[in-house]
Amino acid sequence: MNTQTTRLANDNYQPLSPYKFLHHPDRLAQFWEHCYDVTPVTAHLAPTLYCNQRCYFCTYGQYKEHGKNSMWQMDIRDLKDCLDQLAENGIKGVIFTGGGEPTIYPHLVEAMAHARSLGLDIALNTNGYRCSDALLDGILLCQPRYIRVSFNNGRALTQRLVTGRDNFQQVLDHIARMAERKASLSPATDLSVGYVVNTVNVHEMLDFLRHILGIEASVRRKTGVANPIYSVQFRPVSNFEHSKYVADEERLARLAAYLGEQYGQAYRDELEGFLFQGQQASVATMQLALETIQTQLVPALAQDGASKIKIVYPERKYTDLIARAEKPYPLCLSCPWYLFIWPDGNLYSCVEWAGNPQFAIGNILRERLADVLAGPARREMADKINQGYLHHKCVAVCAHHEMNILLNRLYADGREKADGNLGDVTVRHENFL
Repeated sequence: MNTQTTRLANDNYQPLSPYKFLHHPDRLAQFWEHCYDVTPVTAHLAPTLYCNQRCYFCTYGQYKEHGKNSMWQMDIRDLKDCLDQLAENGIKGVIFTGGGEPTIYPHLVEAMAHARSLGLDIALNTNGYRCSDALLDGILLCQPRYIRVSFNNGRALTQRLVTGRDNFQQVLDHIARMAERKASLSPATDLSVGYVVNTVNVHEMLDFLRHILGIEASVRRKTGVANPIYSVQFRPVSNFEHSKYVADEERLARLAAYLGEQYGQAYRDELEGFLFQGQQASVATMQLALETIQTQLVPALAQDGASKIKIVYPERKYTDLIARAEKPYPLCLSCPWYLFIWPDGNLYSCVEWAGNPQFAIGNILRERLADVLAGPARREMADKINQGYLHHKCVAVCAHHEMNILLNRLYADGREKADGNLGDVTVRHENFL
């Protein structure tokens, strides 16, 4: 493994390492037999489309806003059967995620407990808004490998304008309570806070970090636990074809006006281009984000002295977005390694296109997962994406950008050469690709 690969696997990418698949030699053997016949390692499971926030950049905002899905929530009996099938077919990790906000799902704890009883690793992505003591304790008693709270602003005003909810301090309090409760109920669970960097919040990254450092220090004093929060994660925003909540025109107009007043017309124009013209975040925003991480956030953490929080950021994503380069790989080879399960049971092999029935490879409520995985649909969908979408309609940098880069290198080098150069890579949460 070269120096660059080792650094990406162990330093600023953890726990977003794109090299987790190297810890699954059985799947690598399948990859070498046929690169699209890999048994998925991870399932992203969206139990509901209901959400208690209205973030303008929501990945699946358009599906929820326009009611394009007739089934908004999965019945618990169907969900348990879904989990049974995942375990039976060798899937190793299940992320309860959106879709909507998973903590709104009334049977979340029951579903997580069932998954654990089957031997599946579990994790939770949440916005942290719904956090009663009973719900939080129930989640923690299921021993999730990680909980990631998506909290994407450093100030109360922008939190309200971005999400449509006046809950800035409430979510901070919930993060603190999660950190406190996990110390006694599930100390092995990694608690992280995610921050999707965009034109609205790029100037608030240091404010955000200071809030999280304050929580860490307070919880450390109360519990005696040295590292109550594992990481803060700064990922760049993507503008998908079906993303964005744009129905609340008055709130978005106030947000645009605020950006113009605070930072200048260019930021207002960028937001409006993102919302109404499908534009991605600008080179200037991504440059500012990367510079802020490296020249302000990393030093601020070092100066704190007592903090154990890791700053996680996918550097290659930022640099490729800044360069505005063509995709550095010809094929999407990551999609067979995971599944995305929609509340209506539709199965997708791509996070970006999940929710669009034209990209479904089957339905776990109407057919057996084993038949879907063994059938032709996955290869056919891979051909569809590679031939008509990857370089024309997919976003420039997707969630599995770096994983695709390495998989394409392996594929081009061939098995004999690659097997001798994989080396040892230490990763965290290896069952969550």
